[in-house]
This record gives sequence, C-alpha cells and structure tokens, in this order.
Amino acid sequence: MNILKQLYYKAADNPILGWIPLQVFVLTDFFAPYSTSLLAGYLGCSIMSLVFITLRGKRKIYTPLFLITAVATLAFINVLYFIPACDDLLNSFYSPLLVEVIFILILLMSVVFRRYAQQHIIDTAKRTVASSIIDSINEYVYISSILLYTLTIHVIVTGIFILLRIKHNYIVDVIIVWAFPSIFAVFMLFFEYIRLSYLQTELDNEEWLAVVDEKGKVIGKIAKSETGETRNKYLYPLVRIAVAYQGRLFLSPRAEKTLPDTGKPDHPFEKYVLYEHTLEETTASILKKNGYTQDRKPCFSIKYLFENEKIRHLIFLYTLEVFDECFFNRQKFPEGKFWTQKQIEENLNINFFPECFEKEYEYLKNTLLLFCSPSPQNDDNFEFLKPA
Repeated sequence: MNILKQLYYKAADNPILGWIPLQVFVLTDFFAPYSTSLLAGYLGCSIMSLVFITLRGKRKIYTPLFLITAVATLAFINVLYFIPACDDLLNSFYSPLLVEVIFILILLMSVVFRRYAQQHIIDTAKRTVASSIIDSINEYVYISSILLYTLTIHVIVTGIFILLRIKHNYIVDVIIVWAFPSIFAVFMLFFEYIRLSYLQTELDNEEWLAVVDEKGKVIGKIAKSETGETRNKYLYPLVRIAVAYQGRLFLSPRAEKTLPDTGKPDHPFEKYVLYEHTLEETTASILKKNGYTQDRKPCFSIKYLFENEKIRHLIFLYTLEVFDECFFNRQKFPEGKFWTQKQIEENLNINFFPECFEKEYEYLKNTLLLFCSPSPQNDDNFEFLKPA
C-alpha cells in the first residue's frame, strides 16, 4: 500500500495532470454534443479535485493550479455557450482552436499577475507556507510558459494553413486541429514526469546547511549548492578542529574549492553544520571522513562570530591533542604538517594565514599549546543547533 501511495505522490506532482480535464472536454466534444462534453470536462475537474483534496495533504499545489486554469477555461466557454453569436463558432469543426485561444489568454494572465500574487502571499502567509506556495507558482509559470509558446505557434500555424490551403483533407484537419493538443499533452506529461524525477533525485542528493542567528538558534536552511552567492547574506554555523601534537599545530593549505583564503595554511578539519545535525555529529563526521585513528575526542573551546565582506560564519572551535603524528589518513592532506609556534608567529599579520586563524591563534597559544588537553565538556549546551 505504501509503495502504491509513493507512486501516486510521485505521479501527482506532475502539473500537466491539471490540464487533463480540458483535454477530456475537447475529445468528448469530437464525439458528443457540446453540452455533454462540457459536462464531461466539469466532471473530470471535480473527480481530480476530490482526489487531490483527499490524498495530497500538505504537498505541492502546482498541479491544482493547472486544474484551476482548466476550470476557468471551461467556465469561460460555458459563458460563450449562452451567447447566440458564438453558437456557430463553438459547434464548428474548428472549436478546439477557440478553446486553445481561451486557454492561452488565461495562462497569459496568470503569468502576468504572478508577481502580484507572490508578493501578496509573502505579505500575508506564514513563512513556511509562503515558501511552498511560491515554489509551486514558479513551477506553474515554468510549464505555463512552455504551453504558451507551443500552443500559440500551433494556433497561428493552423490558422494560416486553413486560410491558405487549396484542398480540404478531413484526416489532416483532424490531426492538426483535434489530435495535436492531446498528443502534445501526453508528451508534456512524460516530459514533466522525467524532469521532476531528475530534480527530485538532485534534491535528495543535496546537502542542506543550517542557517542560524547570532545566538546560534536555527532559523532556516539553505541548499549547499546555493551558498556561493549568499556567503555573506546568511549566518552559517561552522565547526573547526584545531589539532595539536607536542605543542605544534597541524596546518594544511586550504583546498581550491574551499573559500575564502584558498591555498593559505589553516586547520584542515572544518565543516558546515548540516540542517538537523548537532555539533557532536558534525565533529564525528569530520574525523571519520579523514580517517581519524585515535580514541580521544575533540573538546569544545569557544564560539565566536566571524564576518567580513565575503562570508558570515558562527564558528565553533574545537581542540584535539593527539598522541602521535600519524593520527589520520595523511593522503587526505599530503601538504599538511605540524607547525611550531615560532614558525606560525613569524608569518602572522602579513596576510599569510587566513584571517579567522589569526584570530584563533592567540587563544590557542594560551590554552591548547600551553597546557594539556582541556577537560571534556558536554555538548548539551549547544542543543540549539537542532531545529527550533
């Protein structure tokens, strides 16, 4: 049952499903009287609406947005049905072109007024609800744009073909006027299904970073792939581990993809805190990733805010004294080495080290490098790194 439900949810995410009742109306109109086809279209909208209300829950709403567009199109056609001057046009062989034109106009209005709708939602709805609705509107507008371009070209090309043709061919007319929209709907259905499946796979593989306030309380999350342009816009929690052996600090050039201060000697053991992860989980992840071989765990030392024109970090500095130099997989940092205090101090204040390392060094010099390891502290004080 759960598998069937998951398959349903995956299929129901496809916004083109909201276009189906309109195609039901068009196809029914080919075989049945106009009033019957209109009833079939409304019945299709009602059934799909009931299904979405019953099973969709709190999931995305862009499929119902297309359903609303289909209902609006049918309602507009229903109004024209009672206007005598439109009777011949609605009952003609080329009535699907009129339906397309009405559908195009309603889609166009939706795209034009989407910014006003989004702003209204931002101003009135809760932040979590507003974000979901805006994402749905953006997806709706994306698909609407494809439909607008394609159907507009279809209407124009078909109109020119009808006006300029020399000989009438019933089969060709049926294919161009009646069959094309349905064939295109099926194509879009599969296209969007494949596209959404790909996006979902990418989303499942995405890492989400916690966004915090200056007190360390989690206030949101952001995809790691999107942090490049927002490094100084949001405050990200960052765990750094300073490793010492016999009064020396292990430093390694920052990797090419590690911004800022690429190439400068620094603590190589650092990681952003992922959304819904604790500090303890983050430190354990850092050590495991780098093949840490000893039993001693890092001890929390200080928390401080670091920001400049490029980044904003809430840094949690941990310290770790190791028993020998081969405490991890050295292949991870082949250029890394233990630096003496003299070597470090000779290169301070000349832009040789990263700015945050220079801020930390004075503290490390008078704690980790001067005394034995600090007594372990309980990370319970930092439970605010769980979602609020």
